[in-house]
Amino acid sequence: TFISNLSLKAQVSGTVYLELPVNGAVLNTYGVKDANEPGVEGVTVTITDATGTITSQTTASDGTWSDPVATFPIRVEFSWSNLPWLFSAPFGSNSPTSVQFFNSPNSSVNCGLQDPSHFSSTENPVMIIPAYVAGPNNGNGSGEPAVYGFNYLSSGDTHNDHYAGPTISEIGVTWGIAYDKRRSVAYASAVAKRHSDFGPEGVSGIYRIDLTDPGNPSLLDGFNLSGLIPTVPNPRTATSFDPGPYSSYDPEIFDLVGKMSFGDLEISSDGQFLFAMNLTDRTVYQINISNLPTPLTASDIQPLGIEQDLNPGCSNNDFRPWGLTYHQNKLYAGVVCTGQTSQDLNDLSASIFEYDFVTSSWSLFFGPFSINYLKGATEGGGNGVDNRWNCWVDNFYNLDDDGNPNSTGDRIGFPQPILSDLLFDVDGSLILGFTDRTANQAGRNNRGTDSGDGNLYSCDSGGDILRICLINGAYVVEGSASSCDTPLDPSDPNSNADRGINNQEYYWGDYTAGLSHFETTQGALAILPGTNEVATSAMVPINQRTGGIRWLNNSSGETTRSYEIIDLSSSQGGFAKANSLGDLETLLDPAPLEIGNRIWTDTDNDGIQDADEAGIDGIVVKL
Repeated sequence: TFISNLSLKAQVSGTVYLELPVNGAVLNTYGVKDANEPGVEGVTVTITDATGTITSQTTASDGTWSDPVATFPIRVEFSWSNLPWLFSAPFGSNSPTSVQFFNSPNSSVNCGLQDPSHFSSTENPVMIIPAYVAGPNNGNGSGEPAVYGFNYLSSGDTHNDHYAGPTISEIGVTWGIAYDKRRSVAYASAVAKRHSDFGPEGVSGIYRIDLTDPGNPSLLDGFNLSGLIPTVPNPRTATSFDPGPYSSYDPEIFDLVGKMSFGDLEISSDGQFLFAMNLTDRTVYQINISNLPTPLTASDIQPLGIEQDLNPGCSNNDFRPWGLTYHQNKLYAGVVCTGQTSQDLNDLSASIFEYDFVTSSWSLFFGPFSINYLKGATEGGGNGVDNRWNCWVDNFYNLDDDGNPNSTGDRIGFPQPILSDLLFDVDGSLILGFTDRTANQAGRNNRGTDSGDGNLYSCDSGGDILRICLINGAYVVEGSASSCDTPLDPSDPNSNADRGINNQEYYWGDYTAGLSHFETTQGALAILPGTNEVATSAMVPINQRTGGIRWLNNSSGETTRSYEIIDLSSSQGGFAKANSLGDLETLLDPAPLEIGNRIWTDTDNDGIQDADEAGIDGIVVKL
């Protein structure tokens, strides 16, 4: 009989995973590895036995690791200094502490990590979004809500769970919105929108909204950054909103849409800084908000770089930034090349820039990539103008493609791109929201810019939503790789084949059946990590001439549900299928704090919990 003298080594193994708050519409359990929670790559696992022998492993792409161990007991320590945005997850059955001890082989040596920006205590958090009404801020629509709240799982068109926030008279129209979860305060920034008025703080106003009770949002205060950052004075005159009460020529603001006031807002993970995209000088400003409501001074505000930092090389210097997102301790900005001077469609492109707070510098993160592609028409079968992105224009009468102020009033479909929002999915992929500039330059049954033109015009917006997939460490635009695509759906009347960038739409569910509108998204985005869906602002989410939210599946691209928020007729100041809503924000909770440690007998007095040093029970710890 052959007897082997080889001794088999015991083994320890486990998984490091990322906590997510929900799995679809079901609340996950923190401290337990739920079915949809992904592994975390790149975590260092250090194993030390009683003799001081040290081995080290690194978690794989699925978060798994294993190590052959010759002798027990052992000390296992997880460390992730290379992933500074992650923290230990709450203690649980699958998530003990980052230092663990074992006396025998074990295949469940796991560790849970969490990104505090993902945390939610509920599967149905409140969301908020700015809303628009035509006319001056002291006009007939002054009492209408300028911000709405609703629940994440809302759906339908009954309007029975709205939370009405500050009014148009209090803050005017805003687009950017950011939430300080530590203080339960939202920030909303002024936006230049034709037919609608700025609030009391003017073109550079930012407003604070109290969300201590999310069901009753109320205005705290506002501040005006004029004199602290470059601004364009309000160009409107006493007659801009004539003839009224909701109908106006408002010519002065037309070409300044996307070029003055603010674009997006973001907030740092520690709640100390607000980031505002100033469209006047195409620069992001960092605002120290930790001492508010003490008035801001110049020392509280600093530009992040200079104007040209966000220029990807656009022809004639025609670059226009707008969108922002704060992700893993870095800031990202979305920029388009507008082609406004050249009027050459080949000059249209989009780019993403990254700001590194360690080096205090911007760098090109992704792009530029062309956005000169055939997409779904704003209405019907497409006319060669409404089913593509167009170069920016400075003349209202170019929106109906003839430049003639004496033409008959008509519906307008002339999409001009603004990269208004961007966010990262749980898998690291980018989702980009594009709003249609034209839908902020025109309204519903509203006037042209020529006071001699008695016609009324109605805009059908034509935004878009794109996915930039992270595949094997590289980013690719949807449709350029088979793994960054969604199946053709025979029920889709838009037919996502031959529509969209690379000839196919990833999020093909961005249409409303029966209403002949094939690009209904309007550029605002939000996700609740773990749902596998993205929420986006949209026109006609259910019924015609309305505004609301559409949720799209991040795997299949289909619509999962829709929710109607705005149903104001033009005779009440409504924008119908033009942009009637601003940015979108989910009110997530601050992640809870948890502390703990191990009391042990330090026999060798080295201050380290060695594998063979026993813990001490029965010690009372007072905080």
